[in-house]
Amino acid sequence: MKFSLLYSVQSLTGDWQQICRDVIEQVVLAEELGFDSTLISEHHLVDNGYFPSVITFCAALATRTSRIKLGTGVVLLPLHHPLLIAEESAVVDNLSGGRFILGLGLGYREEEFSAFGVPLKERGARFDEGVPLVRRLLSEENVTHDGRFWKLKDVTMMPRPVQKPSPPIWIAAKQEPAVRRAARQADEWFADPVTPASVLSERVADYRDELSKVGKRFEDVEFPLMREGFVGETTEGAWE
Repeated sequence: MKFSLLYSVQSLTGDWQQICRDVIEQVVLAEELGFDSTLISEHHLVDNGYFPSVITFCAALATRTSRIKLGTGVVLLPLHHPLLIAEESAVVDNLSGGRFILGLGLGYREEEFSAFGVPLKERGARFDEGVPLVRRLLSEENVTHDGRFWKLKDVTMMPRPVQKPSPPIWIAAKQEPAVRRAARQADEWFADPVTPASVLSERVADYRDELSKVGKRFEDVEFPLMREGFVGETTEGAWE
């Protein structure tokens, strides 16, 4: 079993410089304590300043760490051009010496999609087209793509990532169709923090089934599972 951290970098006071310093120092300490990875979560237009530029934050962490893996948990891919996400991922993979994890998700907040001019109803189709395109850009040269949302001709992205064929791609998924998509498109399924264990066991069965259909084995993949908790001296204190 591996232990990791996930940050939704935000501030109740509006002192975002301080929260940046606090998170960076915590990740430095987490590396010293043996944690395996740290992920940064993306949202936009949230009152408490929930950080939108998660790959940028990973780049900052890369300059202060040397072993711990760094990644996104997750980038809301339908809001972005796949080429930009691939380029930024490759840059951080180089800055970190090959420690980057690219976590991708659909997104769900109407205000975010509206602000970016992306119809919420297109998120699934954009995701299905975007994930394999990101992987191709990271792992191949001279990429040509003629899709519904993006068109590229003979594109070779630079710089190339350190990890070959690409940094690992995790896909966040909750419902059965999304879990099966993760089995087909991702290196790992990134399980959400709120699904009850009884339902999660059903989704794991779906995941195993879909993996077998595409020639993968559950035993060969990791299973990153996010859980939320509060730390306190007592149970009562933690609840408070």
